[in-house]
Amino acid sequence: MLYQNLLIGIEPYSVTHDVGKDFPQHVHYELELILVTEGRVRAVVNGVQYDASAGEVICVGSMVNHSYVNLPEKTSTFIVEFGPVFIGEKYKFITQNPFDIKIY
Repeated sequence: MLYQNLLIGIEPYSVTHDVGKDFPQHVHYELELILVTEGRVRAVVNGVQYDASAGEVICVGSMVNHSYVNLPEKTSTFIVEFGPVFIGEKYKFITQNPFDIKIY
């Protein structure tokens, strides 16, 4: 399992555009949103599988094991990670309450 370094300093958030890339199981302190802009993605969040299609967002909480793979057709995603530098003092409160709904 991978562990990413904490976003700090002048990097309050990270946005990555992936086309057709899978990401192995990993964990990080930041919250993560996986916006599917084309195709379909299968994410595994804390051992539960979720399939998301274009226009849907998968929400991943802080320190939650997760991975994703692109399903057969062409896929495109934006991965947004943000943490305490971006959210500020409310971050601790937000991360104490896990996301009940994983896909929007």
